[in-house]
Amino acid sequence: MGKVPGETNSEQQLSELIADAFTGKGGRQTVGGLLDEAGRKGRGLLLVVVSLPVAVPVTPPGLPTIFALLVLGLTLQIALKKEKLWLPKWLGNREIKAKPDSKFVRFMVRLVKFFERFTKVRHSHFLRFPLFYTFVVPCIFIGAIGMLNLIPGLSVLPALGVFLIGMGMIEEDGSFAMTGAIIAIIGTLISVAPFVAPLFLSDSQVQALEGLREQVKVWLESLNPWVTH
Repeated sequence: MGKVPGETNSEQQLSELIADAFTGKGGRQTVGGLLDEAGRKGRGLLLVVVSLPVAVPVTPPGLPTIFALLVLGLTLQIALKKEKLWLPKWLGNREIKAKPDSKFVRFMVRLVKFFERFTKVRHSHFLRFPLFYTFVVPCIFIGAIGMLNLIPGLSVLPALGVFLIGMGMIEEDGSFAMTGAIIAIIGTLISVAPFVAPLFLSDSQVQALEGLREQVKVWLESLNPWVTH
């Protein structure tokens, strides 16, 4: 079966594409400009740039919810095989304040460079019809739901899962994409747990989940020094 269309095969490193896409000309970029820049290089990169800002714990305030909604829209676009993601004008014109030397951009570039070392072409049948549309795309949608969580830290794992799926699409790495799909599911379960757990679990089980959430939060806070080195 055919490969999912619209993926990039650029000689430029993904980390360089990310830096260029987010900073735009003169360090100023809008949401619409970001999507146009990424969309020309394929849906994989588009998926990466709308999930990566939520996958880092140094995202500027207000952006996580916007990018979670963009992931939902992109998931629908992919499922319906649409060529262009529609955006309301107010959202497309929203400016992303991310200078090339900002902590936000540097963290994203470092994260991408880390994962770039492990990607390669393998198990690409996971990214082909019908498995891609029957399993991977629903996992992207599930991850987007988890990204909508407004509690600090709980949207990071679902976003990381979606990000890995996007990287897998770019590199034709089915193993990366499937790993991302699993992380997206687990991350979303953790994300929604504080809201649904009290309905089904005992007090001790709820406390155990709260402990897990605190561990994730501590881990995310420990990543901040990594950005400044």
